[in-house]
Formats: sequence, structure tokens, C-alpha cells
Amino acid sequence: MFYRYEVRIGSDKPWEGCFQYFFPDQRRYIGRFLKEPKWYKEHPNVATRCWFTQEGFDKYGELVRETIEKRGVLNDSNGEYRLVKSESLENIVMLGKIQCIQRISMYDIKIPLGMRTEILIERNQLRKEVKKEHITQNQAERFLAEYMLREIHVISGKEAADKQVLSFINDFREDDKSIRQKFCAGYCYYFAVMLKDAFHRGEICWCAPLGHICWVDDNGVPYDIDGVCDSDCNFFIPIRYIREGIEDFRHVPGREFNASREYIQNAIQTFCRDVIANIENKGEKL
Repeated sequence: MFYRYEVRIGSDKPWEGCFQYFFPDQRRYIGRFLKEPKWYKEHPNVATRCWFTQEGFDKYGELVRETIEKRGVLNDSNGEYRLVKSESLENIVMLGKIQCIQRISMYDIKIPLGMRTEILIERNQLRKEVKKEHITQNQAERFLAEYMLREIHVISGKEAADKQVLSFINDFREDDKSIRQKFCAGYCYYFAVMLKDAFHRGEICWCAPLGHICWVDDNGVPYDIDGVCDSDCNFFIPIRYIREGIEDFRHVPGREFNASREYIQNAIQTFCRDVIANIENKGEKL
């Protein structure tokens, strides 16, 4: 089990790690027991979350909770803190006995308040369209998800491509056309798995609703055997949304899933709703 204390001052503010709210003397005091992982100095510009392991929480969880309360977070009328628990974590980049560092994926984002306001305005307009029966609820959710991803630039252009990734792909392909043909003709999933394993970040994604899989880096740039993926898909959806459907991309004889149109549409809709939930202040539905 992993644990993490989070704080926010205002219901319209995102939950954040508690340590940045501490006074300097409180940080120094806690620093006597909890040392800052060296990983941070080596990766200063990487978006992450820090968690306690079970052993770390058992030893220091109460200390951190007491420090939060001494900081006076609850003295603010809008201040609150919470304890987040998780049985497992994805994208772990450092795992120690006491602390664990998790790299934040491209879809797990914080949205600036100004941008959130614009998105909520768009959401309210879509609500009106649904009430007038000009569009369906599902259409409204897709429109809003597309609008959100476009506004926050999750899907980045070639100018944001990682040179090291492109070099890896070029070296892998070399001039062998047969390799490219194999990974273009049905085995794209395995190339995405290779990139995920090579760079230890990003997401293996389905180019929905098309029959293609790619690897999407943390900055939103998608890659496949041709380098930057130029798919005309509507969304790059993490494959956890098609847990059964991914069998159609593995090509193991006798294990085909044969995803139906309904299955595909449900997976896309679930993803859109999760994207929307990322900008809702209190989890209210569109």
C-alpha cells in the first residue's frame, strides 16, 4: 500500500503535496527524519508525486499529519487536507524503503484556474445544447473532452518530439523495409511496448477509433515505427480502457476478442468522461 497527504486552500484549487505548504523550520525538522531523494536533483523538471511506502507511512505518517495540523491549514476557512491511499502505482521512477516517486502521466494534469473557467463555460454551453436536444449527452461529452485536450495541448506536434526517441526508432529500423512493414501491418502494439520499456515513461495508447496502437510520451507526442505518429485518430486512449480489446492487437492465435462497435464506443465514452472528471471541481456530471 502507498500513502500520500495532500492539501488545498479552496475547493476550486487542485490538491497538492503537503510539503510545499510547510514553513521552512518545519521542513528542516522533518528533514531530520525524511531525506529528500537524490532522484529529484537528477531530474529537476519532471512532474512527479511522492508517496510513502507502507514502512514509511508506519514510521512517519503520524509525524507528517501532526505537522500539517501545526501548519494551521485547518485554520483557514477554505483549508483542508486528505490522506490518499493506493494499492498500486503506475510509472514508478524511484522506489525506496520509505518513499516512492511516481511520474505523472500526460493525462493526469493540473489545469490553471483561468483555463478551467474557459472549459467550464464551454461545458455549460454544451449542457444547453443537450437540453435543447440539438446533441446527445454522449456527443456533448466527446466534444468537451476534445476541447479540453486541444486547449491544454496534450497532443503535441513534431516540434516537441524527443530526439533520443527518434534516434532510437531510426536506428531500430535502419534501412530494413521488412521491419517497418511488420510493425505497420498488425504488430504496432509490440513496438509501442518496446518504446515504453526502453524509456520507462509515457503511455501505450490506442489510436481511437482506429486499429492502431502507439506509444505517447509524457509531453503528449505519439510515436510508432515511422517516428512521430501521424494517425488521424480522434483520441490517443491508454490501453487500460480496452483491457479485453487489446487481445485483437496481440495476434495470439485463439485469443482474439473481436471488439464490437458497441465495445469501441463504450471505451471511448468512458475515456471522455474520465477526461471531463479531471476538470470538474466537485465531480458533478456534465
